[in-house]
Amino acid sequence: MLKFNHGIFFSAKLPLFFVFLGAGLFFLPKISQASFNGFVYERPIVINSGKVSTASGTSLSNFPILVSATLPDLAASSSGGTIQNLSSSGTPLDLIFSTGDGCAATSTGWEIEHYNSSTGEIQAWVNNGTLSPSAGLNFYMCYDNAAITEPQGFSVSVWDSNFRGVWHFGNGSSLNVGDSTSNNASMTAAGSLSAGVGQVDGVAAGFSGSNYLVASGTTLQDLNSFTYSAWI
Repeated sequence: MLKFNHGIFFSAKLPLFFVFLGAGLFFLPKISQASFNGFVYERPIVINSGKVSTASGTSLSNFPILVSATLPDLAASSSGGTIQNLSSSGTPLDLIFSTGDGCAATSTGWEIEHYNSSTGEIQAWVNNGTLSPSAGLNFYMCYDNAAITEPQGFSVSVWDSNFRGVWHFGNGSSLNVGDSTSNNASMTAAGSLSAGVGQVDGVAAGFSGSNYLVASGTTLQDLNSFTYSAWI
């Protein structure tokens, strides 16, 4: 069986890279004070410049970063954490990613792919504009703000116009082939596909040889150069 672990990224921008949580991304201890723009806590996230590498050594613009961790204080308040409000789908509303200390400057965009309100486990794709292999990057996760009751981050802000389609494949138990970009290029399954354990967020789609996925619309057509990216 061929298994696409986590999802597929299709981009008209070459090359396509991602930074995953590992030796190059560090969560610093949370800080609590009254000046965080209404948020009780701010947690700095640091990307080590020595862990960022490109072929040309230039900076990467509109670059989605995967932030993945399990932090007990990110659980819902009903489970002993500090997240006060959840959306109808169970994602944290009073959690944002900020480009500046103090939580006033909001990141370009973020998409929460997975969140467990009981444990504080989270996987989020964050677009902070530019990632440099020489300077690294500091940004901030801000949370615990009872006044925020509406979603603050949107997936279409993470994936710029160069991304023609991004499919995460659901939650590991049920398959979801919706597109996270503004192109709305949802896929249609031909044959029976299974959901399984994958590389990111425990999500994968299993293919047995006679089934496949077809993207809707024309977003993947008429490209002279492109990149596919997927865990397989």
